[in-house]
Amino acid sequence: MFASSKDSIKINGNFSIEEDLVPILKQLGNTYRQRRSNRTFLDKEILAVAPRKKEYLNKNFDDYLSKLMVTFKNNSNEFKVNDLDKLFVDIPLNKVKFNIEDLEFRVHSIFRPGEYFNFFANTQEEIFSKIFSFFLKNNVQEFADKLKSIKVSIKNRNSDSSKDTSIVNLFSCLYMEVDHDSDKYILYQGDWLSVNKNVWRETRDFVNSLSSEAHGIDFNEFNNEDANEGDYNIKISKLDSNKGLICLDKENFGNQNLDGGFGLYEINGRSQIEPCDILKVNEDSAFFCHVKRGTATSGLSHLLSQARASCILMKKSEDFVNHINSAIKTELSESGAIFLNETNLKDSKIILGIIIPEKKVHLKNSKVFPVLFSLNLVALVNALSLEGFKVSLVKIPDKKGKKKKI
Repeated sequence: MFASSKDSIKINGNFSIEEDLVPILKQLGNTYRQRRSNRTFLDKEILAVAPRKKEYLNKNFDDYLSKLMVTFKNNSNEFKVNDLDKLFVDIPLNKVKFNIEDLEFRVHSIFRPGEYFNFFANTQEEIFSKIFSFFLKNNVQEFADKLKSIKVSIKNRNSDSSKDTSIVNLFSCLYMEVDHDSDKYILYQGDWLSVNKNVWRETRDFVNSLSSEAHGIDFNEFNNEDANEGDYNIKISKLDSNKGLICLDKENFGNQNLDGGFGLYEINGRSQIEPCDILKVNEDSAFFCHVKRGTATSGLSHLLSQARASCILMKKSEDFVNHINSAIKTELSESGAIFLNETNLKDSKIILGIIIPEKKVHLKNSKVFPVLFSLNLVALVNALSLEGFKVSLVKIPDKKGKKKKI
């Protein structure tokens, strides 16, 4: 129970403000913040949309598709950076029953038989160029209708089986944001939803004020030298300006590595947890960098879930800390290595490094990242702050050129 500003507290007997009242108030504050951080975005932030409003939003969606098709044709049948600011292909990750880093997907009728795109490697421009090429001869209403009938399948690229799994239609894999009369609406998994305007205002201000501190790490640009995030992480860890950095990308920690399993910590047992992509350890502090390219909601949600799971295990699992220290020992000579310990873990910093088009780096976070990511980011930062972690978000310029057509 929480007291309102009109309530009062009566104290009888000997009572020390310093020893008795302050700890109580601190605990109340912690409990309040914990309750706020435990809210899901479907609690009060996201609301259903009335039928008449849906009609308007569907018309807005059709008009936007029509404008995009004009842009696509004017660009010689391809999309360029910034053409797709409102629209993303977003595979529903709750349908994925394996490590999502291995996710490949196929859009039936549009992709060639046996052709799959890697969800995290292919850009939104590449994906939508493929889709719009298929609809060049359709009018916008035919285009919109067919989106709801074309199936999408997924598969594990590392599985021996060639069989894929049909999940949803293409329309249900689209994410879009619309602003109207100071309200914000999102198309998510095939349905229109409304974002509570007051919650969005608070969320917007929060994500815009989030620290961008890189803590001395030189996050160089992502460019044509980098085939993917993995190459980028290796490059950054080997820069002369980043002496002592360790690349932990793919240093996965699985359910089988933990005594009692992930279920003890409410982590999906099928997950493979990376401690981070890039690690920096000092005598008195530790820096865990999680890197992701692109601004699609699913990819960014994966970034947050990896950061959350890693922090939980760091706080509660000695096995996980030993796993990281083993990787440090492998990467660095033992004489020069600094290992994680109780002292430097007390001052742990989490850096979310998100690779975005260079033209967007100067923009405010709320202008770059999707609403759902922003809401979940607030929840993550609040939850991790209660555990003593400080979070910053660094926007990394993406200067990778477009692939040449063959």
